Amino acid sequence: CDDLKPPHRDCPAYGNCVYGEWEEIATAKRDFAIGDCNTFCGNCGAGDTTSKKFPKTNCEITCGGTAGACSTGCADYADCVENFYLDEGDDARHEAEESCKPGKFEDCNELIPEWHPDC
Repeated sequence: CDDLKPPHRDCPAYGNCVYGEWEEIATAKRDFAIGDCNTFCGNCGAGDTTSKKFPKTNCEITCGGTAGACSTGCADYADCVENFYLDEGDDARHEAEESCKPGKFEDCNELIPEWHPDC
């Protein structure tokens, strides 16, 4: 089988499975961001304008200068975080569909079709 060149394959079921895994990650990150935001904003003091970014993203919350409040709503912050990870998932889906290479989501790997029935 080593001398056989694999034909081009599409793996849409594999890609969709990978995206489904990323959807779960995005939801978990969103849930964490809501709690993180509520804690951060609850600790804002009068005149406080400090800000905080969610790791790996451009999503930011800023104290609004009022005690216990942020200038951005926590739902908007959490939506930003969720959208970031959904975009990552969409990129991973396209890569999985085109490469058909097994990845870190082992439950999805079984959806990759064999490229040659004798191998």
